[in-house]
Amino acid sequence: MGSEVGVLEVPADQIVHKGRLQPGKMFLIDTIEGRIVEDDEIKGRLAEEKPYRKWLDDNLVNLSDLPESNGEAGAGLLTKIYSRGKRSSATRSKS
Repeated sequence: MGSEVGVLEVPADQIVHKGRLQPGKMFLIDTIEGRIVEDDEIKGRLAEEKPYRKWLDDNLVNLSDLPESNGEAGAGLLTKIYSRGKRSSATRSKS
């Protein structure tokens, strides 16, 4: 078994699974049950612990349900951001 910190020598007859851990994946070694718990099972258990689907269904906001905008609020925000950027670059050039 290897990681960023080193390698642990394991006798070949004790290896039950070979592979590499993919990005976004995890596994758990259950020392009580003596087994490896795979990514799908871990995420499935976590997903069942709280009512995430209900929370999402109850609180989801569709863009089509939002009120129309006249564009002024967004334009004002962009103007503020732009003017801050100009001020901070002018300040930087003086130092």
